[in-house]
Amino acid sequence: MTKTKKAKTYWEGNGRYESVYQNLMANLVPEEGRAPTPHGALLSAISRVYYDWYNNGGCNLDTGRFQLALYTIRDWYEEIDAKATRGFEGTRDIIDRPIRWSKGVGVHRRSYGMDDAWEVQLERLVDTIVMVVQDEYVENAVPELVDTQEETRQDLLKFTNASRPRRDWHEPDEQEIEAEVTGSRLDNAMGDDPDSSEYVVTLANGGGDKLSVNLATLLAIATYRDRAGTKQ
Repeated sequence: MTKTKKAKTYWEGNGRYESVYQNLMANLVPEEGRAPTPHGALLSAISRVYYDWYNNGGCNLDTGRFQLALYTIRDWYEEIDAKATRGFEGTRDIIDRPIRWSKGVGVHRRSYGMDDAWEVQLERLVDTIVMVVQDEYVENAVPELVDTQEETRQDLLKFTNASRPRRDWHEPDEQEIEAEVTGSRLDNAMGDDPDSSEYVVTLANGGGDKLSVNLATLLAIATYRDRAGTKQ
């Protein structure tokens, strides 16, 4: 059984936090093998459950690796601080239903409330996990992000010293400095690669020096130290 695709779902690629979800999956869940971190394991688990529901109608949720995924999510609920899921109360029941169903014999999934309404709740569960993982992942990754920003800043200073533009960078074309912007979305999950889909500014001077810098990283460098009361 294949579920009918619906609008505004992660299945359709336009979930509520789709871009955040995709970035977290790219950074925390390997294409092969087990995820090396608890956050990655949780994302992998909810993705597996979600995929089986939409692709197979949940027919495999009573089998080995899908059972492992279900219990991974339930164990997360046992350990997580209640404050982390504030506003998403009741989402644990979403994952308890297929666990209860899997223990039954010859009982249809709908008898345990796994229906179209449950499908909407499953979407909500993905939202919850994505938000919590994003908050914790960004908070834990701050030192690494700061190091990356400082490295980029030093590279930009080297290019500036080699190119010798005005201090305010006014009319850099008169100093033979050119810029090309590539990409179609504002994010910095892919670094400074000009071939990625993210906005990257590539600078070049008359001396043959070139430097590619992710636009979102430039924004972070310009604002990081002066931002207060936010998760950097």
